[in-house]
Amino acid sequence: MDAGNSATSQLGDFHYCGTKGSSDYSYDAADEKLQKVAVDSPANKKTTILYIGGFVYQNTSTLTGSGTDTLQFIANEEGRVRWAYHKYTTCVTAYKFAYDFFEKDRCNPGTILNFLCIIALLTRNKKK
Repeated sequence: MDAGNSATSQLGDFHYCGTKGSSDYSYDAADEKLQKVAVDSPANKKTTILYIGGFVYQNTSTLTGSGTDTLQFIANEEGRVRWAYHKYTTCVTAYKFAYDFFEKDRCNPGTILNFLCIIALLTRNKKK
């Protein structure tokens, strides 16, 4: 830890305190993350991220106010689905669902690759 920072841990909770704010994490008995609360004191901003099953919601507000929970993405075993802003070559813009697929790296267990990165690598190697 850096000087001036501290970390405390209790069953189901983890708290990190730094010079610019703090982060609190809550876990259930199965060690699944339930919530993250990040406080940015200089910016007077609080961000709360809720993890409910495969759904991830984010709420950004001032320290004293409240915000709106916004769905960030829905996780599944193959990747995630997220609501994203798209800008097409025809100059049309729109919000649509984006599907991110992840592939486990068989050479390095525990590593997950984004499917788009894999396509870029295969395309680059095919041109050689």
